[in-house]
Amino acid sequence: MTILDGIRARFPQSRVAYVEGTGLVGLVTKPVPPARCVSMSSCGEHGLKRDTSANMKLEGSPALTRTDSTVDFAWGDTGMSPELLKNYSVRWTGVLVPPVMGEYFNWI
Repeated sequence: MTILDGIRARFPQSRVAYVEGTGLVGLVTKPVPPARCVSMSSCGEHGLKRDTSANMKLEGSPALTRTDSTVDFAWGDTGMSPELLKNYSVRWTGVLVPPVMGEYFNWI
């Protein structure tokens, strides 16, 4: 049983629509499509802003800032760059654009 199955079982009278994206548990099977990731600054440029800190707490000025077309990385023990092999943290900011207009449940 998946999380989606559990939500549908708990609320059988509701219409629960699934939107493609990343999973909450287990391996990520499909990233959020690049067309759904939009920069907050322009709301027209595709991609999410990535700020990378050279520590585990997102403290201080970012060591690296760039725009990623989507969040689909598996850095593991290799790190994201020779300078940031381990003990770094990442924050992506932007807007995820739904494929159709409508009501969406906010988990936050």
